[in-house]
Amino acid sequence: ELQSMLYSVAANSQQTFDELLQGVHNRIEKIPIDDRLTQLFNHVPDSDDPHLDFRQVIDEDAVIIIDTGALHSASQQALTRTVLSKLWTALQRRARTTDSDERPLVNLYLEEAAQLVTSGIVDELLSQSRSFGCSVTLATQFPDQLRLREEAAYVELLN
Repeated sequence: ELQSMLYSVAANSQQTFDELLQGVHNRIEKIPIDDRLTQLFNHVPDSDDPHLDFRQVIDEDAVIIIDTGALHSASQQALTRTVLSKLWTALQRRARTTDSDERPLVNLYLEEAAQLVTSGIVDELLSQSRSFGCSVTLATQFPDQLRLREEAAYVELLN
């Protein structure tokens, strides 16, 4: 999505593209002089730092609830996509190291799924998750919400 938008901007006008890059440059230039940004971009995590690694918990009898209700919509989507990506990576890593008959089933429940289907990760999870020992349940007001946002995800949902 972003890549196609940038291509269209670049193709539209060289001046517009140059102005866009100048804006990016101006923002990046501020990183070393803003202490908060410097800490964020210069941070190299230690092994003891807290981190999100689902590989450590997907084989346990555990329930993980991530409530994004208090976040703004864009933040909800960003956090949910990050969590889904981390879960998908953990499922793939587990599949490389554990026989399928030894893998406990992971149940994933996504509310307001219509908001997430355009990310691509939901489409991947719907099409491949069973082979990685993951069951996906999507909750939405009505299934056509999925069709309106992403036809491929809707088709996977029906499979």
